[in-house]
Amino acid sequence: MLNWEELLKEEKLNRLEYQAVKAAGANRDNQKMAYLAVHFLQSGDTVIPIKKNELIGEFPHLSDWIGNEQSGKPIIKINDNFVQINRIYHQETYLKSFVVNNGNVGDNQKILDADLQFILGLYKHEYQEDSPQIQAVISAIQQNQLLLTGGPGTGKTFTIVRMLAGLFQIAGLQKEEVVLAAPTGKAAARMSESIRDSLKELAVSDALKDQFPNEGQTIHRLLGISDNAFSARYNQKNPLPFKVIVIDEASMIDINLMYTLFQAIKSDTKLILAGDPNQLPSVEAGNVLSDFCELAKREDSLIKQVHLTFSHRFKDDGGIGRLAKAVNEGNSKEAFRCLNADDSTQFIEMKSEKEFQKLIYGELREQLELMKNATSPKEAFQIFKKKKILTALRVGRFGSEGIHKFIQNSYDANHISFKNGFPIMIKKNDYQLQVFNSDVGIILNNDEGSLRVYFENGSDEFRDMNPYTLSNIEPAYAMTVHKSQGSEFDEVVLILPETKDTDFVSRKLIYTAITRAKKKFTLIGSEKAFKDAIGNDNKRLSGMI
Repeated sequence: MLNWEELLKEEKLNRLEYQAVKAAGANRDNQKMAYLAVHFLQSGDTVIPIKKNELIGEFPHLSDWIGNEQSGKPIIKINDNFVQINRIYHQETYLKSFVVNNGNVGDNQKILDADLQFILGLYKHEYQEDSPQIQAVISAIQQNQLLLTGGPGTGKTFTIVRMLAGLFQIAGLQKEEVVLAAPTGKAAARMSESIRDSLKELAVSDALKDQFPNEGQTIHRLLGISDNAFSARYNQKNPLPFKVIVIDEASMIDINLMYTLFQAIKSDTKLILAGDPNQLPSVEAGNVLSDFCELAKREDSLIKQVHLTFSHRFKDDGGIGRLAKAVNEGNSKEAFRCLNADDSTQFIEMKSEKEFQKLIYGELREQLELMKNATSPKEAFQIFKKKKILTALRVGRFGSEGIHKFIQNSYDANHISFKNGFPIMIKKNDYQLQVFNSDVGIILNNDEGSLRVYFENGSDEFRDMNPYTLSNIEPAYAMTVHKSQGSEFDEVVLILPETKDTDFVSRKLIYTAITRAKKKFTLIGSEKAFKDAIGNDNKRLSGMI
């Protein structure tokens, strides 16, 4: 049985757990349920498994917090095995009903021979009609709800551009009727850049190219959600005024944000969700993209999935591609054999903390010195993107915070120090300054010798600001795998020590780290930690499935 006296001690609770327990009042049963509700949401699950946590017998009677779905109580008893927070229950019920029953199926517009030839021409006739690439464009025209999934390098953005070309040419859509969005500012910027780059190769008229939206934006900005606000400008009563909404990096969207988005969609709006369901899910509760993929398998589902499999970046028989495939399949022995199999993969055993610090310091010192001597922001970011150290954990000696502290101390600075050549990361959205969570900036001297922080603003475009105007920042010498989502680097170094936090270090985390690398992946850690992580599928519990 759980030791509630220890669990509910004030000094044992984090901020959210403490607030929930305090709000529950003096009733011990209510305190327990409040603790569990917050605890499991923080773990990512949207249902609370009673048996799994030895809670049978803990609640001999229904407290004031527990009831059925009609009771209005904060906690809903699903069955003998699960309970669920009322708000999450209704959000998942709404989303499931929308994609299975209530969503608009679309007008099933006929694809004429001329239309098909136009679509085939978008791919220079390299694909047949039944290929996923061609079916993706046809589905975008005919369906109102579409999942475009695939691993890195499978051409999701490339395909999105051709979907939009088909919608403009065949369905007659106009530029102002289409909007692009992503969960984070970094992902939105990368989406915009990728689409602009893909447009250069598109064999259509300049007039058609002019129809494409110029920039992506965050989902928060799209919905009119201000910082720290739970209400949105756009909702059921005031829906979004677009006919097509394209969302990239959909695996990062949590249950609350996805629900808010669906609430703001008109019945005739086309929604295209693109992402990789094998990557890490959202930081907050939910595993919505994977849940939608499961629902798409149902015969009665209105949402359709098109999955791209061929990677233009990785070959299945190549080092990184073969490694990612083995990890995804849960084959830990094969995955470990892939390390050091060729020049694109490497394994370095972590023997001692001193040896680790020496290695990391050498790697980062060289990079920082190169960025310090960069002659332009473009050169500095090119250096930054050549190699990135990723950590499985945030805290601890081998986490990103531990590495940051070690490097800062090595430079005689115990706090964030604005030094020439140093990278920083935004920790919280700032809509006024137009910087967003996970955005990376590099501090450089300008021509006048003043320190400025530069942010990428598209291909070879940068904007700068006074670093002292920024708040909620941290160094970016290393970053967690979670923070790296939506980014790519020539070489990735993953720090994976043995840890007791086995629930967090999972197969998806390893896969996500590997697929951030374009040319080389290096693992620093232990064979056991690597194999244990791959063996930990750690699927989130969901009320939708």
